[in-house]
Amino acid sequence: MTETNLQLADTNKRLAIVEMDVAVIKSNYARREDIAKSENTLLKWFITTAITLAGLSGSLAFLAARFIH
Repeated sequence: MTETNLQLADTNKRLAIVEMDVAVIKSNYARREDIAKSENTLLKWFITTAITLAGLSGSLAFLAARFIH
């Protein structure tokens, strides 16, 4: 084989490796739907946590005021 054919064969092997790497990277992409779903889930957790903490702190303040007076 000539040197050009050897280089071409090596280039084809390396290209196949790069194509496999790109396929793996693409399979791990976060799509818009995935991000929107995660955003909605986080928003629900934040709102629920805020309401719970507000209720808990209000209850503790009421309880403390009741025992102080």
